[in-house]
Amino acid sequence: MVNPIRAKYFGHVGDIVVGRIAEISNRRWLVDIGSHSYGYLNLNSINLPSGAQRRKTEEDELNMRTYFDENDIIVAEIQ
Repeated sequence: MVNPIRAKYFGHVGDIVVGRIAEISNRRWLVDIGSHSYGYLNLNSINLPSGAQRRKTEEDELNMRTYFDENDIIVAEIQ
């Protein structure tokens, strides 16, 4: 898909986007994807560095900045 330069992006399920972490809030990251609104990446939606599949804890929430910090660039699929 080719996006016009002067228009805002409207995401569709399955699109792969590149975004910048704009803010860290309660158990989620706000991601600037060049759209009319921010994208949200929930803490429960990421794979932990250890690869463990488990529930995210309060400790994980306190360590969110070690996973992604403001201005980090990420690639994600819109769900």
